[in-house]
Amino acid sequence: MNWSVTKPHEHPYNAKAYPTSGLVDNYCRNPMGSEWPNLWCYTTDPKKRWDNCLPIGQTDAFMDDRVKAAREYLAKLTAANASANASEKSKLEADIAK
Repeated sequence: MNWSVTKPHEHPYNAKAYPTSGLVDNYCRNPMGSEWPNLWCYTTDPKKRWDNCLPIGQTDAFMDDRVKAAREYLAKLTAANASANASEKSKLEADIAK
């Protein structure tokens, strides 16, 4: 699987849309930049959309702060997706795309 494949998980991230993000093969990357605190990739498991990746040479302790930040970000994203306010969702999506 690579970043251009959108099955089993549909997504907007590909090398054409994010040419400077290194979205090749299925290497762990962070095309969302500073909006997301760590490397991640989509999985081939239909029940698990994505997973965090530990940078080469790092230990699990490295992830503690990043996991907390990721959870906070996901809570914001979930709230925006659940919101009927389309402009709020659009603003968050625009922030992610920066």
